[in-house]
Amino acid sequence: AAPPGAATPPSQGGWSVQLGLFAKRENAERLMHAALAKGFTVGIAGPDAKGLYRVHATGLADRAAAQALSERLHARGLAASIAAPP
Repeated sequence: AAPPGAATPPSQGGWSVQLGLFAKRENAERLMHAALAKGFTVGIAGPDAKGLYRVHATGLADRAAAQALSERLHARGLAASIAAPP
């Protein structure tokens, strides 16, 4: 079973929650490890076309699931924003 606050696997849905966007991968990794230490399943995507690395939880089934995860992240001291499917 996934730890409390963990995102569902990517195959479950297209919603995501972004924790941060960084120019340096090291900074993205630092945030990712902090979130993992708090029991959240997150990853790093990038670099994108602008050279930025995104720390996010993906695969959330719907907006309600993304909102619930965002609230749990905020409660544990992590900033988060919801991203709709592309």
